[in-house]
Amino acid sequence: MEDEILPIIFQPAIDELKNFLREIHCYLVEPNIIEVTLIFNNEELRKFSLLNKLYEKIRLIVYGRIMDIETFRIYFDPNDKVKNNKNFTFQNIYSNINNNQYGIEYDTIHGDSPPDVPLRKVKYYFLDYNHPIVFINTSNHAMAENDNNHEIWRWEYIPFVNDSPVVFGTKSRKEIDSIYKPLKQRILEFLGSVNLR
Repeated sequence: MEDEILPIIFQPAIDELKNFLREIHCYLVEPNIIEVTLIFNNEELRKFSLLNKLYEKIRLIVYGRIMDIETFRIYFDPNDKVKNNKNFTFQNIYSNINNNQYGIEYDTIHGDSPPDVPLRKVKYYFLDYNHPIVFINTSNHAMAENDNNHEIWRWEYIPFVNDSPVVFGTKSRKEIDSIYKPLKQRILEFLGSVNLR
């Protein structure tokens, strides 16, 4: 497993208390693109903490879950035979917007919106090109290639070590989303299964 491309995820420890990372999925989209999906236990707000319970109920209705699911991609340079030259895209989840580096107290950060989602340079775990580093920077799990919370102790999630606290998998974001059903879909399925006589 250590020869595979597996990202190392850093998350502020204060966010980890209720929003801990449960699963990391790496799915090969194309030969030069890996989709990485992170599943967090929750998305506990900080700046708008008074709305947490309402926000959980809304997510349960809209998404069929309170877990937070975020996805980014790793791109390889097709001309780089040893695959050392990689880039990230953080579509709608980038924490560094217009040179502002948003930290853990923010919970409404959604940078790098389409159509112009830029490639971001990758840093590596002890210069190991198979293990790019990603920093979770905000309480809504916006992320970047840089740490925006320098003064805060962080958890380090290394999915390839024995007894890792996170589950490592290879599901696509589409597969993961299909597990959870919004309330509307569950109601329609229930009504469709009721035998009306």
